[in-house]
Amino acid sequence: MISVLIELTTIFGFVLVAMQLHNNKKLKEIEFITKFNTDFLNFDDLMKVYYICAEQAGVKIYSNNQGLSFNGNYSAVYKYIDYFEPLYFACKSNTIRVKYMYNLIAHRFFIVFCNREVQENVIEKIQPALESIIELYKILNNHRIMNNLPITGWDEKNDLLKFLKIT
Repeated sequence: MISVLIELTTIFGFVLVAMQLHNNKKLKEIEFITKFNTDFLNFDDLMKVYYICAEQAGVKIYSNNQGLSFNGNYSAVYKYIDYFEPLYFACKSNTIRVKYMYNLIAHRFFIVFCNREVQENVIEKIQPALESIIELYKILNNHRIMNNLPITGWDEKNDLLKFLKIT
């Protein structure tokens, strides 16, 4: 009788530990996504790139983004690319799951990486260094297609993979 009670207590303990680990993983994902979003919103260079690309895509983010342009200076775009790059590694390692971050970042990601001006003036020049961005694009795009999710301001003719001639 005592050995059965000990075994049941052990099994119950393992279940509680597994549940706690699962809950901790969810909490870490939420913390990562929240920090990613907060940092993005507080980084003026990222917001400027986002506003310019949104304006060019005909998406009104706020009333003061009219008339913004890169004026041949794409240094902020490089920062934008660098900012999104770690997301690929977080997805690949399953640190965060695409279904949890997709709605928060998809519009910010696609509106810039499917922008023809960005593609021609930045992405084309540094394509060999963009392996993780291209892989993140594939992950997000596959999620979008599989779940039939629209993207505001996205035009299929500016698809990054088509631009780079990647199948």
